[in-house]
Amino acid sequence: MKKKIIQIISMIFIFLIGFIIHNLYEWCPNIVTLILSPVNESVFEHIKMIYTSYIIWIIIKYFILKKYNIKENNFLLKELLTFLFNIALFLTIYWPIYSKFGENMLVTLTIYLVTIIISQILNYFIEFKKDSNVLNIISLIVIFLIYAFTTYLTYNPPICKLFLDPTNNSYGLNKWVPSKYFNIFIYIYIYFSFFNYFYKPKTIYN
Repeated sequence: MKKKIIQIISMIFIFLIGFIIHNLYEWCPNIVTLILSPVNESVFEHIKMIYTSYIIWIIIKYFILKKYNIKENNFLLKELLTFLFNIALFLTIYWPIYSKFGENMLVTLTIYLVTIIISQILNYFIEFKKDSNVLNIISLIVIFLIYAFTTYLTYNPPICKLFLDPTNNSYGLNKWVPSKYFNIFIYIYIYFSFFNYFYKPKTIYN
């Protein structure tokens, strides 16, 4: 499978999976969906939708590259830079329009799709000459730290328009979920399970 085809698939997948991620917490409010998906209709919470869509794609892409023996140096760093750029680009375009005219579903979806396409084109052209396990490990840690930060802000949203749910003029959680301390425990467990899977020591045979 050619890299161009993978990039086209990524554009379609990330866009479509976003619709499912958007409603996860509404369908099943719990610790995991709180971390992965929006808990209200604020602009900030929808950043998690973009973020999680990319994370799911990164996992799928990892196995696609492995199956077709395609090497990408600093894979996690490359993907981290891509979705951070996507989020920044989305907010740069969307926020001024939202602030002036309010929510419009067609405009939001159009901006979402366009920013995904631009970000994936950028991803295609990002190349690193050397691979570094250190950079990949740091990127993995940053990915989980971002989830930790967004989860904290879900529980403790600042009182500003970025965090305001315009449907009911509220901030943060609108439904009961287990305590944040239990969430932290689950989060740490998921982190080390994920880390151990991708970076477990290799056995060397003589």
